[in-house]
Amino acid sequence: MLQEGSRFEIVYYTGTGSTAMVAECLHEALKARGCAGGIQKITEKAGKYESDKQTKPARHDLLFLLFPIHSFNAPEAVYRWIDRLDKVDKTPAVVFAVTGGGEVVTNTAGSLSSIRRLEKKGYVVTYDTILTMPNNFWVATIEPLAVKLLDVLPGKVERIVDEVLSGVICRPKRRLFDRIVSRLGESGKPFTGSFGKAIKVSQVCTGCGTCSRECPAGNITLQGGRPVFADRCHFCLNCFYICPNRALTPGKWKIAVIKEGYNLKALQAKVPLSEPVDVEKLAKGFLWSGVGKYLLE
Repeated sequence: MLQEGSRFEIVYYTGTGSTAMVAECLHEALKARGCAGGIQKITEKAGKYESDKQTKPARHDLLFLLFPIHSFNAPEAVYRWIDRLDKVDKTPAVVFAVTGGGEVVTNTAGSLSSIRRLEKKGYVVTYDTILTMPNNFWVATIEPLAVKLLDVLPGKVERIVDEVLSGVICRPKRRLFDRIVSRLGESGKPFTGSFGKAIKVSQVCTGCGTCSRECPAGNITLQGGRPVFADRCHFCLNCFYICPNRALTPGKWKIAVIKEGYNLKALQAKVPLSEPVDVEKLAKGFLWSGVGKYLLE
């Protein structure tokens, strides 16, 4: 699909870093195959809805768009980024949805809203796929499974890149029920703003500003050396996990935050695996069924 002299562009949104890891892996796989292009992160600054580096991608002949599933869809920041794009004439695009649960009913149709928006801009989405990473919401992925997910990531990405470059079309049909679930999920997004606004700050906060700097939604500002939260939260939970003093606690929906935290770098340090993982034994029940299927493919 990429001819000599053509260029790719990778654009991604990330909260706790999982999608960033996928994007970097994708970038390396494309470069290893002699392709040229860039990589751009979507973030939103406090009080403004704009990209951290560019509001529009550099000239490209193939677009890769990556994002985590949020309320069974893409985060609103992704929609706003797409809406700012100039129209193109049938430029190919590939969409990666990243999730902690795999291909289960809440995730399978999560990319469709973004695809529709890209198509309105003139893109032709040729490849639509889901990649599974360790879960950062509600309950942590069992550690051997989490490390296994990171261990297989490069191979999964390389296979997709080879298929994309070979012209393979991958547009899975999403069930009507899954599409309905995805549409219903959009209605829950306004509630994430109230979640963010209700975050509490304890006395152990040192005002280091890490939460403010790393918030992809631009929802946190420092006032008088203390973080203040607005209502633009994307519910990524990154602020809770990166605070060096664990000074933040949810004011509502406390069950959403994993008590032991989410440390992607610590999991990555355990790759490659020293011992085999019994996926069938560990990935039992509905909660981990999608993860098990993904790892056994």
